[in-house]
Amino acid sequence: MRRTTKIALILVSCIILFVVGTYMRYTVFAPTLQEIENVQTFNKGTIEYVSQGIVYKKATYVTQPDHPTTKPVKKGKFVGKTKRGLQVYQVENHDDQLVATGFMFPDEVYTKSLQSKKE
Repeated sequence: MRRTTKIALILVSCIILFVVGTYMRYTVFAPTLQEIENVQTFNKGTIEYVSQGIVYKKATYVTQPDHPTTKPVKKGKFVGKTKRGLQVYQVENHDDQLVATGFMFPDEVYTKSLQSKKE
């Protein structure tokens, strides 16, 4: 083989390894976060709202279904995934918020609850 062919094969192999490694970081090796259903139930008029929750670093983050996010949220660092396959990111410049996102799933913002997880 010529030298340029060898260099091209090495370069293509490195690119493939990088892509596979990045994919595996978000699917195989990502920590699984615990989801909590029916964390809070509250009424607003005749509508009953039920919050969902995620446990991350022994703190519970809950949704605010009566205050949906209308603005796009800028995702920060990747923190893990859920059993349903949603990817969870820290909201950039907000340490008390997480955002869960997935394929064909709108961004859902979770805010840190004042009460920590009871063990």
